[in-house]
Amino acid sequence: MADIDVIDLNEVAIRYAEKVLGVANAKKGNSPRRRFKNGDRRSTYTNKSDEPQENTFSAQNTTKASTYVSLEQCFSIGEQTKLDLRLPEHIITAKSGFGHDLSVSHVGTQLFETQQTWTVNTKVQVPPHSERTAKLSLQETQYSAEFIVETTICGKVHVTVHDENDTFVQSLEPMDISEIVKSVKDHNLLAIPDFVEIDGRSVCVTSTGRCEFIYGKEQHVTTAQE
Repeated sequence: MADIDVIDLNEVAIRYAEKVLGVANAKKGNSPRRRFKNGDRRSTYTNKSDEPQENTFSAQNTTKASTYVSLEQCFSIGEQTKLDLRLPEHIITAKSGFGHDLSVSHVGTQLFETQQTWTVNTKVQVPPHSERTAKLSLQETQYSAEFIVETTICGKVHVTVHDENDTFVQSLEPMDISEIVKSVKDHNLLAIPDFVEIDGRSVCVTSTGRCEFIYGKEQHVTTAQE
Protein backbone atom coordinates (compact mmCIF):
# COMPACT_ATOMS: atom_id res chain seq x y z
CA MET A 1 0.00 0.00 0.00
CA ALA A 2 1.30 3.47 -0.85
CA ASP A 3 0.95 6.65 1.18
CA ILE A 4 0.37 10.06 -0.36
CA ASP A 5 2.34 12.90 1.22
CA VAL A 6 1.83 16.59 0.52
CA ILE A 7 5.35 17.94 0.10
CA ASP A 8 4.88 21.47 -1.20
CA LEU A 9 2.15 23.98 -0.42
CA ASN A 10 4.08 27.03 -1.59
CA GLU A 11 1.74 27.57 -4.52
CA VAL A 12 -1.37 27.42 -2.35
CA ALA A 13 -2.71 30.86 -1.47
CA ILE A 14 -5.10 31.52 1.40
CA ARG A 15 -7.11 34.74 1.33
CA TYR A 16 -9.32 35.95 4.17
CA ALA A 17 -12.30 38.13 3.38
CA GLU A 18 -12.91 41.17 5.58
CA LYS A 19 -13.40 39.91 9.12
CA VAL A 20 -16.90 40.43 10.43
CA LEU A 21 -16.29 41.16 14.07
CA GLY A 22 -17.21 44.18 16.13
CA VAL A 23 -19.95 46.71 16.78
CA ALA A 24 -20.67 48.00 13.27
CA ASN A 25 -20.25 44.87 11.19
CA ALA A 26 -20.80 42.03 13.64
CA LYS A 27 -23.27 39.30 12.86
CA LYS A 28 -24.58 39.98 16.34
CA GLY A 29 -22.93 41.98 19.10
CA ASN A 30 -23.78 43.77 22.30
CA SER A 31 -22.73 47.19 23.49
CA PRO A 32 -19.69 47.37 25.79
CA ARG A 33 -20.65 47.09 29.46
CA ARG A 34 -18.47 48.99 31.89
CA ARG A 35 -17.80 48.44 35.55
CA PHE A 36 -15.12 49.50 37.98
CA LYS A 37 -12.60 46.83 38.77
CA ASN A 38 -11.89 45.86 42.38
CA GLY A 39 -8.47 46.55 43.85
CA ASP A 40 -8.36 50.36 43.66
CA ARG A 41 -5.14 52.01 44.82
CA ARG A 42 -5.48 54.89 47.30
CA SER A 43 -3.42 57.08 49.60
CA THR A 44 -4.48 59.48 52.36
CA TYR A 45 -2.52 62.66 53.09
CA THR A 46 -2.89 64.55 56.39
CA ASN A 47 -1.76 68.16 56.85
CA LYS A 48 -1.59 69.27 60.49
CA SER A 49 0.35 72.42 59.75
CA ASP A 50 -0.81 75.98 59.16
CA GLU A 51 0.44 75.98 55.56
CA PRO A 52 -0.80 74.19 52.42
CA GLN A 53 1.12 71.07 51.49
CA GLU A 54 1.79 69.43 48.14
CA ASN A 55 2.13 65.65 47.96
CA THR A 56 2.85 63.23 45.12
CA PHE A 57 0.37 60.43 44.56
CA SER A 58 2.12 57.52 42.79
CA ALA A 59 0.35 54.23 42.18
CA GLN A 60 0.51 51.22 39.90
CA ASN A 61 -1.94 48.44 39.20
CA THR A 62 -1.86 45.42 36.89
CA THR A 63 -4.94 43.88 35.32
CA LYS A 64 -5.44 40.86 33.10
CA ALA A 65 -7.24 41.24 29.78
CA SER A 66 -8.80 38.05 28.44
CA THR A 67 -10.61 36.92 25.30
CA TYR A 68 -12.47 33.66 24.74
CA VAL A 69 -12.87 32.67 21.09
CA SER A 70 -15.30 29.83 20.34
CA LEU A 71 -15.42 28.35 16.84
CA GLU A 72 -18.95 27.14 16.21
CA GLN A 73 -18.50 26.30 12.53
CA CYS A 74 -15.16 25.58 10.88
CA PHE A 75 -13.48 22.94 8.72
CA SER A 76 -10.29 21.20 9.80
CA ILE A 77 -8.66 17.80 9.81
CA GLY A 78 -7.91 17.05 13.45
CA GLU A 79 -7.94 19.70 16.15
CA GLN A 80 -5.73 22.27 14.43
CA THR A 81 -6.98 25.18 12.34
CA LYS A 82 -5.83 28.66 11.33
CA LEU A 83 -8.00 31.77 11.37
CA ASP A 84 -6.93 35.39 11.73
CA LEU A 85 -9.57 37.63 13.31
CA ARG A 86 -9.31 41.39 13.16
CA LEU A 87 -10.45 42.99 16.41
CA PRO A 88 -13.19 45.64 16.62
CA GLU A 89 -11.85 49.16 16.31
CA HIS A 90 -12.95 50.22 19.80
CA ILE A 91 -10.91 47.38 21.34
CA ILE A 92 -7.82 48.28 19.29
CA THR A 93 -7.99 51.95 20.27
CA ALA A 94 -8.55 51.04 23.92
CA LYS A 95 -5.00 49.62 24.04
CA SER A 96 -6.30 46.36 25.47
CA GLY A 97 -2.99 44.63 24.76
CA PHE A 98 -4.31 42.22 22.12
CA GLY A 99 -2.94 44.12 19.12
CA HIS A 100 -4.94 44.26 15.89
CA ASP A 101 -5.59 40.54 15.29
CA LEU A 102 -6.11 37.24 17.06
CA SER A 103 -4.69 34.08 15.50
CA VAL A 104 -7.02 31.17 16.28
CA SER A 105 -5.28 27.80 16.04
CA HIS A 106 -7.60 25.36 17.84
CA VAL A 107 -11.07 23.99 17.20
CA GLY A 108 -13.46 24.70 20.06
CA THR A 109 -12.73 27.42 22.62
CA GLN A 110 -9.37 29.18 22.86
CA LEU A 111 -8.31 31.62 25.58
CA PHE A 112 -6.09 34.64 24.92
CA GLU A 113 -4.66 36.58 27.88
CA THR A 114 -2.43 39.61 28.27
CA GLN A 115 -1.51 41.95 31.11
CA GLN A 116 -2.13 45.68 31.30
CA THR A 117 -0.12 47.91 33.65
CA TRP A 118 -1.62 51.18 34.85
CA THR A 119 0.44 53.91 36.51
CA VAL A 120 -0.23 57.39 37.85
CA ASN A 121 2.00 60.13 39.19
CA THR A 122 0.18 63.31 40.13
CA LYS A 123 0.27 66.15 42.66
CA VAL A 124 -2.22 66.36 45.52
CA GLN A 125 -2.76 69.70 47.27
CA VAL A 126 -3.76 69.44 50.96
CA PRO A 127 -5.06 72.57 52.74
CA PRO A 128 -3.95 73.35 56.34
CA HIS A 129 -5.40 71.21 59.12
CA SER A 130 -7.17 68.85 56.74
CA GLU A 131 -6.96 65.42 55.20
CA ARG A 132 -7.28 64.43 51.53
CA THR A 133 -7.54 60.99 49.94
CA ALA A 134 -6.42 60.21 46.37
CA LYS A 135 -7.67 57.07 44.61
CA LEU A 136 -6.77 55.31 41.35
CA SER A 137 -9.71 53.40 39.87
CA LEU A 138 -9.65 51.23 36.77
CA GLN A 139 -12.59 50.95 34.42
CA GLU A 140 -13.12 47.49 32.96
CA THR A 141 -15.15 46.70 29.84
CA GLN A 142 -16.95 43.51 28.86
CA TYR A 143 -17.96 42.90 25.27
CA SER A 144 -19.19 39.95 23.22
CA ALA A 145 -19.86 39.48 19.51
CA GLU A 146 -20.36 36.83 16.88
CA PHE A 147 -18.14 36.70 13.80
CA ILE A 148 -18.05 35.31 10.27
CA VAL A 149 -14.82 34.69 8.33
CA GLU A 150 -14.87 33.87 4.62
CA THR A 151 -11.69 32.01 3.63
CA THR A 152 -10.70 31.41 0.00
CA ILE A 153 -8.04 28.78 -0.76
CA CYS A 154 -6.57 28.38 -4.23
CA GLY A 155 -3.43 27.08 -5.92
CA LYS A 156 -1.70 23.82 -6.74
CA VAL A 157 -0.58 21.05 -4.39
CA HIS A 158 2.57 19.03 -5.15
CA VAL A 159 2.28 15.38 -4.08
CA THR A 160 4.65 12.40 -3.83
CA VAL A 161 3.75 8.76 -3.24
CA HIS A 162 5.75 6.51 -0.85
CA ASP A 163 5.23 2.84 -0.03
CA GLU A 164 4.80 1.40 3.44
CA ASN A 165 8.60 1.34 3.88
CA ASP A 166 8.75 5.05 3.10
CA THR A 167 10.40 4.33 -0.26
CA PHE A 168 9.70 6.84 -3.00
CA VAL A 169 7.29 5.52 -5.64
CA GLN A 170 6.42 8.46 -7.85
CA SER A 171 5.58 12.14 -8.04
CA LEU A 172 2.13 13.17 -9.17
CA GLU A 173 1.33 16.08 -11.40
CA PRO A 174 0.52 19.22 -9.39
CA MET A 175 -3.23 19.46 -8.80
CA ASP A 176 -5.48 22.38 -8.04
CA ILE A 177 -6.64 22.16 -4.46
CA SER A 178 -10.21 22.55 -5.74
CA GLU A 179 -9.81 19.32 -7.76
CA ILE A 180 -8.57 17.48 -4.68
CA VAL A 181 -11.47 18.65 -2.51
CA LYS A 182 -13.98 17.84 -5.27
CA SER A 183 -12.57 14.32 -5.67
CA VAL A 184 -12.64 13.72 -1.92
CA LYS A 185 -16.22 14.98 -1.77
CA ASP A 186 -17.43 13.01 -4.82
CA HIS A 187 -15.94 9.73 -3.56
CA ASN A 188 -17.00 10.28 0.07
CA LEU A 189 -13.41 9.92 1.25
CA LEU A 190 -13.96 12.58 3.90
CA ALA A 191 -17.03 14.32 5.24
CA ILE A 192 -17.06 17.75 3.60
CA PRO A 193 -19.69 20.03 5.19
CA ASP A 194 -21.99 22.28 3.17
CA PHE A 195 -20.18 25.45 4.26
CA VAL A 196 -17.12 24.28 2.26
CA GLU A 197 -17.85 25.22 -1.35
CA ILE A 198 -15.94 24.88 -4.62
CA ASP A 199 -15.95 28.03 -6.74
CA GLY A 200 -14.09 27.40 -9.98
CA ARG A 201 -10.47 26.73 -9.03
CA SER A 202 -10.93 27.95 -5.47
CA VAL A 203 -12.25 26.42 -2.26
CA CYS A 204 -14.36 28.73 -0.07
CA VAL A 205 -14.86 28.04 3.63
CA THR A 206 -17.29 29.97 5.86
CA SER A 207 -16.31 29.90 9.54
CA THR A 208 -18.43 31.30 12.36
CA GLY A 209 -17.96 31.72 16.08
CA ARG A 210 -18.20 33.99 19.09
CA CYS A 211 -15.78 36.17 21.08
CA GLU A 212 -15.98 37.32 24.70
CA PHE A 213 -13.71 40.23 25.72
CA ILE A 214 -12.86 41.51 29.21
CA TYR A 215 -10.25 44.26 29.34
CA GLY A 216 -9.30 47.47 31.12
CA LYS A 217 -10.38 50.57 29.22
CA GLU A 218 -9.24 53.60 31.21
CA GLN A 219 -8.14 54.84 34.62
CA HIS A 220 -9.53 57.56 36.87
CA VAL A 221 -7.84 59.53 39.65
CA THR A 222 -10.15 61.13 42.21
CA THR A 223 -9.43 63.16 45.33
CA ALA A 224 -11.74 63.73 48.28
CA GLN A 225 -11.51 66.18 51.18
CA GLU A 226 -12.04 64.51 54.56
